[in-house]
Amino acid sequence: FNKKIDAVWKTNLPLVGEIRIAAEVQASGGIPDLLSRLKIVAPHCHYMIIVSDETQIIEIRDFIAAQGDEKVFGDKVIYLTFEELTEIRTQATNISSKLRPSFGAEHEENASGRE
Repeated sequence: FNKKIDAVWKTNLPLVGEIRIAAEVQASGGIPDLLSRLKIVAPHCHYMIIVSDETQIIEIRDFIAAQGDEKVFGDKVIYLTFEELTEIRTQATNISSKLRPSFGAEHEENASGRE
């Protein structure tokens, strides 16, 4: 097999251990090929994210049901549309910008306002 997953996110949580989340972007290509890649990693992942358009997501869900693979994927599959992924990225960027230390900038503004 020369099949590769698009991305795997790994982290190590205290008391839980290593968490793995596989991600596949389905912009083109066959659904059987997509699902065969995910089946390979399913036993080793806590979640699997499939990013595609709404039409393909419905087709993927139907294909999983038709193949009787609900048990293989269980509750591990998370479906996201391209639009939802864009919104998540925007929100993450906004949150990240708010978490930066602002002590120095705030202090400088107050000092310049008094002069």
